[in-house]
Amino acid sequence: MQRALSGMTVRHRLAALSSLFEYLCEKNAVTHNPVKGVKRPPVESYAGKTPALGDHQARKLLDAPDGASIKGSATAPAPC
Repeated sequence: MQRALSGMTVRHRLAALSSLFEYLCEKNAVTHNPVKGVKRPPVESYAGKTPALGDHQARKLLDAPDGASIKGSATAPAPC
């Protein structure tokens, strides 16, 4: 069974392997870095894919009453 990894995942793993082999080369444990000649997948974008809160969502969070206050305790669920 083969997994399809994103280009960024492949780039991160190759970078980790390359760092390991660079360290091993410095310590004379290996003669060369075999990852150095491996072509990395192209970068899709440097922007994150994690969705951010919108302005309206952030405003709702900031306007929500504090659960510890009297106003907040009226709307907050009762503790178990």
